[in-house]
Amino acid sequence: MDKILGFLEDHVEKIALGIVLIIGMWLIVTHVVLSPNSVSYDNQNHSPGAIDDYIRSEALKLEEVMNRRPTEPDIYEPRLSEYSELLDCSIRGVDFGISLPVPESNPQGGTIVRKYNLPDVGAVGELVVGRIRAVAYTPLEEVTAESAYDSSNSEPNDLDLVTVQGTYDIAALYASFEDSFAGAGVKPQWRDPCLAVPVFAAVHLQRQKKSEDGLWEQWEDVPRTKIDHRRDLFAAIEDARMLPPGGLTVRMLQYSNRAIQMDLLQPAAYQIASADEEWFPPLLYEEYEAIRASEALEERRRAKEEKEEEEKSTGSDTGRRRTSSTSGRRSLGGAGGRTGSVSDSSRTSSGRRTSRSPGTSGVGSAFGGQSGRLGASRSRTSRTRTARDETGSSETLAERREAAEKPTVQDVHNKLDELSIESITRLRDLAELVFWAHDDTVEPGAEYRYRVRLGVFNPVAGKNQLSQRDAARNNEVILWSGFSAPSQVAEIPRRLYFFAKGIQEAAKEVTVQVSKYMLGYWYSADFKVKGGEIIGDFVQAKAPKKPTEPIGRILSIAGGSADVDAEPEAVDYDTGVVLVDVVPVNDWSGDKTMRARQYFDMLYSYDGTRIERMPVGDKYWPDELRMVRSEIRNSQREPKQPLRGWSGATTRTPRTGTHSPYSRFRDDE
Repeated sequence: MDKILGFLEDHVEKIALGIVLIIGMWLIVTHVVLSPNSVSYDNQNHSPGAIDDYIRSEALKLEEVMNRRPTEPDIYEPRLSEYSELLDCSIRGVDFGISLPVPESNPQGGTIVRKYNLPDVGAVGELVVGRIRAVAYTPLEEVTAESAYDSSNSEPNDLDLVTVQGTYDIAALYASFEDSFAGAGVKPQWRDPCLAVPVFAAVHLQRQKKSEDGLWEQWEDVPRTKIDHRRDLFAAIEDARMLPPGGLTVRMLQYSNRAIQMDLLQPAAYQIASADEEWFPPLLYEEYEAIRASEALEERRRAKEEKEEEEKSTGSDTGRRRTSSTSGRRSLGGAGGRTGSVSDSSRTSSGRRTSRSPGTSGVGSAFGGQSGRLGASRSRTSRTRTARDETGSSETLAERREAAEKPTVQDVHNKLDELSIESITRLRDLAELVFWAHDDTVEPGAEYRYRVRLGVFNPVAGKNQLSQRDAARNNEVILWSGFSAPSQVAEIPRRLYFFAKGIQEAAKEVTVQVSKYMLGYWYSADFKVKGGEIIGDFVQAKAPKKPTEPIGRILSIAGGSADVDAEPEAVDYDTGVVLVDVVPVNDWSGDKTMRARQYFDMLYSYDGTRIERMPVGDKYWPDELRMVRSEIRNSQREPKQPLRGWSGATTRTPRTGTHSPYSRFRDDE
């Protein structure tokens, strides 16, 4: 310790000098060599001289970037569809096409791998096309599964409805399914009687329209009618991978319902409001029209007999009054005996001529043609034995037997019931199936022809259970029949005609009659038209009624027993045709003897580019045009009958069905 203290005492000035030297060096380095003034910028420290250089270099870099050519922006790809899919189904990655496992019998054990041949569906027979023009109750709102046709608001409107009726060999279809899934050619462990019951899946109706040049256009699909509340259900899905949740099993159970099969194969038609019209399938409608024509002819015949009998009765009464007056005068003259003889003879003769049952003299005048429906009038000169009914009228027994043997409209209804699927319990026992489809989208004045095919469910679609022959058709949900041959042409009459009747030559003003079919009847009005003016206008027929609920809805609430006035409040005669000009024509006519003619042609146009012409004056019209006007004129003479209420329509109402989906197995056992 003493040595250390001694050393420090001896060298204390040197130690102090060293410390001072170190402090001086630190001060020189920190304050002279290194500047104490620095700037922190962009996470870096810069000296006052270096900060300007750094900022200048950054500015040059920015200028270089600004002077570059702009680059293409990133293209935005919408992902709305992915978002919608997420909202539609929160469960992702689940295969809904997997069928539920079915217990199978396999005495040898192991997994059974079934292999079937697809059945032959055949083809549709010959088609029959029918058309009906009537006033029908058309819906004012869209008909859906929640709002059926009979519960929605509707109103009477003119309707052209084409019905296509066909036949199908359903017995052969059942036999083909039996052979494919449960027949002798199928291994015993593969046979499944449930697969051997065919279920109809679709009725595919197509049409062709004839163009103005007389050629047929391409085939187009005909949609289900506007009153079909199962339109969405009947939309055909042909790929098993596109089936909704539940797959083929659930869809076949839905279609197996007897009510759905009825609506698919024999859909209901519109409720008819016309008093003298009813809907039937085409073949039955032909029979219905023939019966109506026969009844109308019989009514006219009876009305004529009524009128003749009334005239004879009036003449007999006049003769009796004259005879009585003469007898009285002769009695006063003193020739009483002879007068009495003559008077009795006159009464006897008169009695033979006018012998009839009492109480029938007023039937003809009171009821007109309707008395024929009751069998009220017959010739008074008939010597055949007669029979009296409760109404007091008389007719021969032979006539009664003849009337009983004649077919009636009720017979047609009975035949319709026999054709309807709802009256059938075993489809496999039918030799052929009668089905039909409607087209309510036809246009007046057009011509169409149709073809149709039927579709049956493939019960093993998407299950990889087809033989090598049909393996490529594994995902076919519907097995289609062949298309039928094209049907006969269905011509849809026009609802609007115009006729050039006369002309004022000086003013070149043409009198044009416009006729329009509305609410089941023809209405006509004359319009004076000059060049450049439109033919036709809106005409108020009568004072407008107070606005009320739609007629169909009112009748539905009231029970549908009331009739509806058929007279429209106004008629729109606007043809959309512009009169272009009137030109004189000089030509010759006649078959053997030619005669000179001088008349005017009315030039008119629908679209402003194509000009057509019509002779002015009915004697210059073509025969077809004269015939049309004659038919319209005769139709307008007929009395207008009120429209029927909803319950008055005879068409079957749409079915809702309460059958179990499993009833098909019980019905067809």
